Amino acid sequence: MQLRTSPIVLAYMPSLRGTDTLGGVLTYNSDRGDLHLGLKSSRIDFGTQFLHNVAITAGTSDSSLRYDITLDDGHGNGLLLYKTAVYGALAEELAGPVHALSVKALAPGEAD
Repeated sequence: MQLRTSPIVLAYMPSLRGTDTLGGVLTYNSDRGDLHLGLKSSRIDFGTQFLHNVAITAGTSDSSLRYDITLDDGHGNGLLLYKTAVYGALAEELAGPVHALSVKALAPGEAD
């Protein structure tokens, strides 16, 4: 699948202007309940911030969700990242019903 910042996307989210095409693969095996996602983009812009060479993978396995997010660098408006990776797994957190998952990342010195 290829997602690009088309005029209709930019009409609703103008802060994405300058973002490159986002390529990805999504698979689901209903017999096993396995879900796997892979996304890549050479550049993602969000307002005055940008990220280079972003790769996101996630997948379910043994009643857990494993994820991996990597990027070469990110800059802009208080954001400064170099060769960054975040990875892990959620298992016990997913044992009960999950209605939403939210992640908020702040740059050093930013208030919550």
